[in-house]
Order: sequence, then structure tokens, then C-alpha cells
Amino acid sequence: MQRKKYIGSPFLGEHLIDTELVEQVVGSIQRGKADGLDDLSEHLLYCHPLLLCILAKLFNMFLRCGHVPAQFGQSYMVPIMKGSISNHSKNLTSDD
Repeated sequence: MQRKKYIGSPFLGEHLIDTELVEQVVGSIQRGKADGLDDLSEHLLYCHPLLLCILAKLFNMFLRCGHVPAQFGQSYMVPIMKGSISNHSKNLTSDD
């Protein structure tokens, strides 16, 4: 969703996302960690290098247009209950 009245900085060449940056970020994905809703992490780790070029172009288009699809913001959270740490702390309940 775009903010109708937002006027940000002009898009400059220094804001471009290059393939090396995408490759660096994909390379830093931790194996064995939870994927997002799309389960793409493993695929990105072993994809053809051409896909990283395409992703860089796609991200630059998002920046130029000022629009990101709503699906890019979808996620899920799994709450993990933690018990009391000390005798002085309160035990957590499902109401917390």
C-alpha cells in the first residue's frame, strides 16, 4: 500500500541494489532456520546465478515505482512461552 501524501527523497543511482548485494544477502541466509510463508530460502541458496540478477532488477523497480506488493509484508509469528527465570519473577500464563 502506498502512502498517498508521502514525498520522500528522489531515487538516486546510489540507491541502486546490485547483484553482489543480493548475492551477499542470500549467502547469509542461515540453513536450517525457519522459512517464510513461501519456503524460498533453500531455493535461493541453490538457485542459478541469473536469478540473483533478476531479483536485483525487481527490487530496483520497487524502489523506482515506490510500491511493494502486499504479499512481501506477509509473515507469521509463533509465540514461545517462557517460564519464570527466578523466584522473584511472575510465572507466565496464557493470559499474558
